[in-house]
Amino acid sequence: MLGRFYSPSEYAVLGSGKIVISSSFWKNKLQGDPNVIGRVIHLEEEANTIIGVAPPLPDLLPDVDVYPTLTTRPSCHT
Repeated sequence: MLGRFYSPSEYAVLGSGKIVISSSFWKNKLQGDPNVIGRVIHLEEEANTIIGVAPPLPDLLPDVDVYPTLTTRPSCHT
């Protein structure tokens, strides 16, 4: 809807600092701000930059506000 989804390299680590939000969260909590891309929100005390607003997905995930990266690969910090 706005911005983008995660790139393949962003899926490789948990806690990338980037977040995709739901359209309902965008409309209800952020007042549908068209300039939301790049805005920082805090989730569980961690800063996350909004990179995208997902299109409405009411039947699939009606109560989801944010779509974090999901990976089965361990996160490596060097």
